[in-house]
Amino acid sequence: MRTRIHPSGIILTWSALLVCGTPAVGAVRYTVTDLGTLGGSSSRGYAINNLGQVTGIFVNPQGSTHAFLYSDGSMADLGTAGGSYTYGYGINNLGQITGTGDAGGAGRIVLYRNGGWELISGLDPQLAYLSDGFAINDEGAITGQSNLPTGEIHAFLYSSSGIRDLGTLGGQFSYGYGINQSNHVTGSATFPRDPVTRLYSSHAFLHDGVSLQDLGSLGGDSSVGYGINGADQIAGSSQIPGGEWHAALYTAGVWSDLGTLGGTNAGLRAINEKGEATGYSIVSGDRRALVYADNTLRDLNDLIPAGSGWVLIDGYGINDQGQITGQGSIGGQNHAFLAIPMPDQPSLLIQFVAADQVLLSWPGEFSPPWKLETAPEVTSTIWSDLTASPSLVGGRYLLTNDIAANKSFFRLYRP
Repeated sequence: MRTRIHPSGIILTWSALLVCGTPAVGAVRYTVTDLGTLGGSSSRGYAINNLGQVTGIFVNPQGSTHAFLYSDGSMADLGTAGGSYTYGYGINNLGQITGTGDAGGAGRIVLYRNGGWELISGLDPQLAYLSDGFAINDEGAITGQSNLPTGEIHAFLYSSSGIRDLGTLGGQFSYGYGINQSNHVTGSATFPRDPVTRLYSSHAFLHDGVSLQDLGSLGGDSSVGYGINGADQIAGSSQIPGGEWHAALYTAGVWSDLGTLGGTNAGLRAINEKGEATGYSIVSGDRRALVYADNTLRDLNDLIPAGSGWVLIDGYGINDQGQITGQGSIGGQNHAFLAIPMPDQPSLLIQFVAADQVLLSWPGEFSPPWKLETAPEVTSTIWSDLTASPSLVGGRYLLTNDIAANKSFFRLYRP
């Protein structure tokens, strides 16, 4: 046997038999799963952990909004903490969820663990209005927003040490949107009100456990940080001079302008440990989910199967496997979705099992939608599908070289 490199892949020459692994043409990058609505009118996925568990909200048949947990292929209604609604905003790798509910008063910080909801006291235990938990890490530390007796709303850090006010940039408001495993928090904080416009401008911040740092902007008035990873990279959005909002990534003290998908408004909502992010962009008045990977901002809708029926509206969460959750439109309703990336090109393992037999095998996750196809020439425009062949079992195909005068090319292909 001899091996040589061919532009379409690796070709193994054995007698007159040629076996090649070729990349998929027009490969689909993500499959999309509908998380459902449990019979209600709509749903939205807000966060996903590294186990692929998703939390978010759905509107039930009675019109109430409840948090859900999607795990092992099914969605579960998490009910309420004693009131009429719950929202699930953040989930950690233990399956613990934080959000908001209305038990004992509107806008309570809630924590779901051990099969039930718990209430978390805010910065003012007597004032629960507009208190929310937005993100939770694996230690159970939570960040969000909470009211003060003065009427101000401040970002907080809740941990085993209690609850801590993270302050502002001199204004009356701040909001904690993302937290990493080091308890570093990002969000948005306001400056003092402008005496002329009477408006509060705001900037993204990083609280590193010691102080709240102003992260500036891309030259515009305001910015916001939504997600943070272990390297303190921050996914967010920033105004540029002129007022447009652009997707933005903060790394090592510098904002990178990632632009939009062609409109004037875009933002990143979440980031994983690889620096991949998801979010949204508004194009011609329509909101589109996006993904940032390989230093490129892409419309997630361009990376899913054609004719799927989906329009992915917004990406809210991404895990370290690159799986994305958010909200999309299908069948005239808005549903939570789970988008799972598919690698661009699998590897063919080629083993000689007998003097006249070769075993082709590949990872099982590539079947389906991957197909094993054959053609007499590598340049052929017509390839025969062997997926239904009796010799194809799982990700294995046993090939016998019966006719030495023939040659065949084989490829894994994803339509």
